[in-house]
Amino acid sequence: MSRLIKRKRRFVLDSSQLLVFGFLFLIVAGAFLLTLPVASHNGIGKPFFPCLFTAVSATCVTGLTVFDVGMECSLFGKAVLLALIQLGGLGFMTVGSVFSLFRKRNLSLNAKNTIVQTLNLSDYTGMRRLLRHVLLGTLLFEALGALILFFRFLPEFGFRGALLRGAFTSVSAFCNAGMDVNGLEPFGSFLSYSGDPVICLTIMFLIVMGGFGFFVWEDVFTVRKWKKLSLFSKIVLLGNAVLIFSGALFFFFFERTNPATLGSLPFGEQVLASFFQSVTYRTAGFSTVDFSKIGEPTAVLSCVYMFIGGSSGSTAGGIKVSTIALLFFAFWNVLRGRSRIVILGRKISIQTVLRAFTLCVIGICVTVFSGILICSVEHVPFVSALFECTSAFGTVGLSMGLTPSLSPFSLGLLMLLMFFGRLGLLTIAYVILIGLQSEDQLLDYPEAKIAIG
Repeated sequence: MSRLIKRKRRFVLDSSQLLVFGFLFLIVAGAFLLTLPVASHNGIGKPFFPCLFTAVSATCVTGLTVFDVGMECSLFGKAVLLALIQLGGLGFMTVGSVFSLFRKRNLSLNAKNTIVQTLNLSDYTGMRRLLRHVLLGTLLFEALGALILFFRFLPEFGFRGALLRGAFTSVSAFCNAGMDVNGLEPFGSFLSYSGDPVICLTIMFLIVMGGFGFFVWEDVFTVRKWKKLSLFSKIVLLGNAVLIFSGALFFFFFERTNPATLGSLPFGEQVLASFFQSVTYRTAGFSTVDFSKIGEPTAVLSCVYMFIGGSSGSTAGGIKVSTIALLFFAFWNVLRGRSRIVILGRKISIQTVLRAFTLCVIGICVTVFSGILICSVEHVPFVSALFECTSAFGTVGLSMGLTPSLSPFSLGLLMLLMFFGRLGLLTIAYVILIGLQSEDQLLDYPEAKIAIG
């Protein structure tokens, strides 16, 4: 009897395994559905590998594609992609748990641990309320965005076309996926709407709200006063504001004289396009300029912003705003000769800073090494290869036009980067935040001094 119990226990997945295998199941199922003839616009089934790449991109809310989904996918194919984006953005366990709560069923401990990882929570406190607010807030923002975009697209595409484009764009923007179904030109994204304030501002609003994170929503909704907000929420709100304005300023400065991007636009459209790119190249992947024609300084800076990404516990990717904020304040305090790291009147433990540093170093190593591999295999400029790798790792979805022409090896590498960028850092963060602490509590060692600099 004891042997049978042990065998059964071996098949129980922990929260990290459940998260990884759940996303893998979504990807494979989505790829299989996309290969069906009914998923293609011409009624001819597509090969499995391009569909697998597209399914990984949609589930990991990235947006990189090897074919234009607006032109080549049927209504069924677009519905499959929309479902993958929604489940991938919120997390399949989050969606399933919300419905379980509405049916008044208790969540298992394993399910709670998975949700803690997905939403980057510290514990189970207020989980039920947060899950309800996640669902209601998501439906509210996506419905509002879809309604605004529907009326904007209505004169141009008619009722059915406007409904499809409005709903798909709203969900894709809120989930920070960056995948569109406009189908006006191959891989055109929103190039035709660079001067349209309704479309640009709506998409920007949805991206920012999705990138703030569910914990920040809950904190702002509950407290409603700046002084009472948690330090994490203040860092996210201030960090996003700084990154959006600085990103727009840099993009405008470097591209204002480039006739292939901003140079041919009026001043007002240049400003709007700069802010739009600043918001999207951190995590979403929509564009109103041709990124294959941007200058090298812009490409390098874009990599920096894509690497940072959005907020922890959000639909965004990257190493997250709070991580880079911790490293910045640690750097600033060290420069000032302080032994303590203080942010907005709160002391931060050195262990937290070391964890942030670990995540950052892992991300840099993975991204740069992948860029070197693609550069050597495809014989393309390193900046272009690094741009594609950072876009995949940060689950952004912007491309300098390189992805559709890559070999299967490089596409496979980008798939691994997208998957790692969406789930790997979550799992690593969960392990270093919660586990492996017993050694620090039990052991101590003599202190040694090492010369630096």
